[in-house]
This record gives sequence, C-alpha cells and structure tokens, in this order.
Amino acid sequence: MLYQTIILSLLSLTAAAATTAPQLAKCPSGNNTIHTTLNGATWLIECDTDRPQHNIPHSAFHAKNLTACLTACSNNPSCVTASLVGKTCHLKSALGPSKKAKHANSARLLAAKGQFPTCPSSDGASFTAASGAVFVVECGSDRVGNDLAMKQVSSGKLADCIGVCDATAGCMDVSMSGTACYLKSAAGPKVVKNQVWGARRVSGACPSVVRVTQTATVTVTTTKRPAATRA
Repeated sequence: MLYQTIILSLLSLTAAAATTAPQLAKCPSGNNTIHTTLNGATWLIECDTDRPQHNIPHSAFHAKNLTACLTACSNNPSCVTASLVGKTCHLKSALGPSKKAKHANSARLLAAKGQFPTCPSSDGASFTAASGAVFVVECGSDRVGNDLAMKQVSSGKLADCIGVCDATAGCMDVSMSGTACYLKSAAGPKVVKNQVWGARRVSGACPSVVRVTQTATVTVTTTKRPAATRA
C-alpha cells in the first residue's frame, strides 16, 4: 500500500511539472508569434533580429535559450524588450530600432501580467502599450471603416490585439470580436456592438515601419476582410 502511495505521489508531481513547464519560445519557427511567459506577460517574437540600443546596465547574462532571456526580462520592471545574441541575453529599457542579425533573436513586450483589460469592467480605461502609446478601451463598440487588416489573435486578449496595433504602421484603432482583431487607420464612427471590444490610440506616434505581419503559443495570421463584412 505504501509503495502504491509513493508511485501515485510521483505521478502527481510529474503531471504537475508537465502542467507548469514553460512553452519554449523558438526561432525560426516562432517568428512573429506571441509568446506568454509563466508570469503572464506576452511577447512578440522577432527571429534573426537584434535591437542593439538601450541596454540595461550590468544586466547581460548567459542564457540557455530565448525563453530564459524573456523570463529574466519579465522579472525586471525596467525591461520592455530583450535580445539573445548567441548565448548572451541583453535586457533593454526601451524599444530601439531593429536590425537583421543572423545569430540574434529578440522579443518585445506586448503586455505585462495584470495589464489585460477586460470588458465591460475596463470600459473607458486607459491601457499603455509596450511602446508607451496610450489606448482608451471602448467595450461594446465598433469603429466603422478605415480597415488596415484583420489578424487572428488566438489568446482572445484585447491587450494582445492592441499590442499588434501598437507595432503596425498606421494603426490608430482596433475592434476585436472573438479572436478576430481588426486594425484600423483611424477611429471612425462608433457603432454599438455588444460582442466587440475596441480601443483607440490617444497618444504616441504610430511606427513608420511595419514590424508585425504577425506561446501559451498564439499564432497570428493576416486575412483580407470582405468589403461587405463587419466585425
């Protein structure tokens, strides 16, 4: 009986370890996907990319993989992006310009733990994206027209939809229905739709270069929206 109890305890511990094991951020297969670290922060993976500026002093360390690098960044309140160059992880205090680099992989913070706006409780609240841009949450509202693209964000989190907009050239507004994230070039007329969560940029310039075409793992894909279909 004691032997069976020990075996069951070991099996329970193994199952718990498997449940809590972090999903690895991988390159190149994970390029332009969203990765979630164990503390709930979400990151946009940028493979073969380095962001060489804004290193946090004395923060570089040897990391076995990109996941370890992002975990360290998520535990540092000053860190908003990280670059793994070879096996050296560099933590960054700001989102500087990026450059292609064969032996470097980076990730930028989309939303930290506890920063996930939800509807209807977050209606009218301000949300600060990783770049510092501020968006106002609009629950139950769709902004008509001005569509840039539709991206599937399988996490279903408005914060991730806003993060994609924040990293997309010309994006000023989002409307999210389920996992469909509609990026918009301007905040058009507001239409009441209970199933839609929206957010509009109220401060912070749009990036001039598109950084996203767009892990748990969230796959983001771009789909052309039919002209007659609304979110």
